[in-house]
Amino acid sequence: MKISAYAFAAVMALTGSVVMAETPAAAPAAATAPKAKVAKVKAPAEMKVRGTVTSVDAVAGTITLKGRKGDETISVPATASIHAGKAEAKLADIAAGSRVAVSYKNVDGKPVASAIRVMPMAAKKAAAAPAAKG
Repeated sequence: MKISAYAFAAVMALTGSVVMAETPAAAPAAATAPKAKVAKVKAPAEMKVRGTVTSVDAVAGTITLKGRKGDETISVPATASIHAGKAEAKLADIAAGSRVAVSYKNVDGKPVASAIRVMPMAAKKAAAAPAAKG
């Protein structure tokens, strides 16, 4: 019985060493390879501003607001979402004097609108103001 246990141990030792000898040594080299650093680029933060429209230039695609921090001109691309109440609107539909909320991002240091919402009460007042004068 002692001989068979010794024989078994010897066979296992030899078999294990053969199996270990056949394993490639490339695994440790891959572990020591330097990892490339990926630079994370932060997307521009979405900002919001509310104010009273002082001017709209549909041709240039800009809207100027008078807000808490003074006048601010915001670029409005064709992809910007514009709503007056529940209805979709165009930049040219926004009248001076309207109260709006604008969501925008600073792109290359300039504000670019992604969404404009004309305040419901402001839309009614802006529409009623010219009729009251007449």
